[in-house]
Amino acid sequence: MSKKIYNNDFWLNLLISYGTIPFYFYYRNLYVRGLENIPKDAEVILAPNHQNASQDPMMILFSKGKGHLYKKGDNLFLARADIFENKTLKKLLNFLKINPIYRIRDGFDSLGKNEQVFNEAVEALHHGMHLCVMPEGNHGNQRKLRPLQKGIFRMAFRAQEKYGKTPMVKIVPVGIDYTEYVYSGYSAIVDYGKPIDVSEYVDTYNEDPAIAINAIKKRLVDELSSLIINVQSTEHYDAIYQSVLLSNHTICRLLNQKLTKLNLFDIRKDIANKLCAAEKNNDPIINKLENLTQSVRKLHPIPIYNELLVKGDHYLWLKWMLFFLLLPIIIFGGVFNFVPCLLAYIPSKKFKDRQFVCSFRFATGILFSIVFFGAYLIVAAFLLSWVQFLLFVPLLGISSFISIRMVQTIKLPFIRLSYLFGKKKKNLIQARKDFIEINNLITELYKK
Repeated sequence: MSKKIYNNDFWLNLLISYGTIPFYFYYRNLYVRGLENIPKDAEVILAPNHQNASQDPMMILFSKGKGHLYKKGDNLFLARADIFENKTLKKLLNFLKINPIYRIRDGFDSLGKNEQVFNEAVEALHHGMHLCVMPEGNHGNQRKLRPLQKGIFRMAFRAQEKYGKTPMVKIVPVGIDYTEYVYSGYSAIVDYGKPIDVSEYVDTYNEDPAIAINAIKKRLVDELSSLIINVQSTEHYDAIYQSVLLSNHTICRLLNQKLTKLNLFDIRKDIANKLCAAEKNNDPIINKLENLTQSVRKLHPIPIYNELLVKGDHYLWLKWMLFFLLLPIIIFGGVFNFVPCLLAYIPSKKFKDRQFVCSFRFATGILFSIVFFGAYLIVAAFLLSWVQFLLFVPLLGISSFISIRMVQTIKLPFIRLSYLFGKKKKNLIQARKDFIEINNLITELYKK
């Protein structure tokens, strides 16, 4: 009897459990909100925004684990079909319970293959799996919601057919936000929204499927838009997003809210919405921000670095002190991590699509850590006494963690050193002056 996709898989569970280690090496913190919105007595389709290639499914996987809501392998993911063209990769993706979904760009004839995909997805839902579909259909490098595809809604209505008007199939919108897409050492947020009951649209669907699909699609668009930073601007995207980052602490204080990660995230969403509305109303604030953010955006191509450069760092001296204090441990851990990290880092520099960089480094990090650290332990077992070996194992783990964390922590202070002298120093001084003006403009916008 062939193994069904909804059958639990010991080896997949083991891999996911191990993957937790590199996941928390790569991301400094994972903030999760709204897990209570995932129904426990329904068939659940998770609909997250899609910004960072395969890291988005990882966010779903590990954020759900925080709430202990699932067996490790109870998720079925659907991904774009073109990544299944390589036979070896296809086997790996199928093992990870990731199935292809075909789009028009894959060829009109290939759309017929979705029938089997939809049937298997519906069967998985009926057997208690959570189906995760990225309704945007592709990822993007800007913090905005792109047009949604209709496949997720067709699957939802097909699954609901079994139950008629009885509420059963729910679409749960999920907002995912990364402090930084590519580089490690930053935080991520996963925000689960209120579930959408598909049964509410069954009558309309029976009369006119197109009208029902458009109605539930609009509902999901509205829900997802409220869960993410949604900078719906083309001409002024960079200026608006940089302004959002520069002003979020100021507005959080203005509104008398605590400076928590989730509160600041909500503030960033609100600032983005206000500035996009101002752009639509031809408010002169947008042109002013476009001009003022020029000096800030010239500092570094990564927006979050610009925010940290102009705001300064109250803990800079402490970071340097810790770095030099822990230098022997950092060097010890760095020796063992250098080659695996280098093997993951060098090939990723050639990627044209920067959104795949993080996914590649994370995946190769899992692979190389198994290979190299396994080899280190085998060699150590032969060369060391059992007492030395028992001391070496925790020392290897602790020093590896400290070396990676300290490299992540000290990265920006090292970059900051280049702004102490010459032209870069003048640029930073000007950017900090403009930063004050940007905060004043957005503060005035909130006081209107």
